[in-house]
Amino acid sequence: MKIKSILFLFICSICLVACNSTKVTTKTIEIQELINFEEVKPDTLQLISDAKDIKIIEKTFKKARKFGEVDNKIVP
Repeated sequence: MKIKSILFLFICSICLVACNSTKVTTKTIEIQELINFEEVKPDTLQLISDAKDIKIIEKTFKKARKFGEVDNKIVP
């Protein structure tokens, strides 16, 4: 459950970066687990700053396919 929440936040963070039309150099990615869509779980913040890891994450999102609409009522 914790890994799924962290992955969800990570995906959301990358999506925000990918929406930008100009080239952005990401130096750090922040991931934090959510209790629900309004509250973050304390002491779960993780930072990814290794350039190689960030490139892998960016490449993964560029290759991703859209599967349809997301139901935002589901608790993470």
